[in-house]
Amino acid sequence: TAPPGSQLTGTPVKLQDVIASGRTRHEQAHRIEAYWDLCSSVADYYLGVREHDELRQLQQMLPSAGAAMQQAATEFDVRLATSRLAAVASQRRLASMIGVGSQSLPLPGDLPHCGSYQTRYQEIFSGRPSVEAQELAALLSSRYAELKDAAIAARRAQAWVGEVAQNDRGAGTDTLRALELLALRRRAFIQIARDYN
Repeated sequence: TAPPGSQLTGTPVKLQDVIASGRTRHEQAHRIEAYWDLCSSVADYYLGVREHDELRQLQQMLPSAGAAMQQAATEFDVRLATSRLAAVASQRRLASMIGVGSQSLPLPGDLPHCGSYQTRYQEIFSGRPSVEAQELAALLSSRYAELKDAAIAARRAQAWVGEVAQNDRGAGTDTLRALELLALRRRAFIQIARDYN
């Protein structure tokens, strides 16, 4: 969901519609990859908008941290502008693949799957083992464990920002480092979710 202040516009598109626009498995595979790239680019931008607001709130909580907060705000502005450009580039890439033109750029219409995924490898490949399928089944299980760990790490980092901000009596650098860690943890989750899907 777009946060308040988002400047990204477009029309939600479902993954099944993106896949249906490809005539061959090769085209479909490229469209799927472009779709999940779009999802992660849009999520990165939305997180940037959210973090920009979080930084503004921290500036109000820590007025004595002027110079450090001002430097961080400049860095966040650059990161936000870059992530917006990357999201628009992902929109244009997918739009050209599915033939919708630039008047109606796509936005993700489906959330990435972040639950467990049952590959049913043993059932599907009984009697005809496939090393590739077996390795992918194992990889999905490992990615899911990694995804759960990343979600927990992001929640911990979120809580830590609040704790540090409450106790930060200095120039705000500890709070800024905590916010930077939160941003990294969030991006790690997004990347793992993209890879998992």
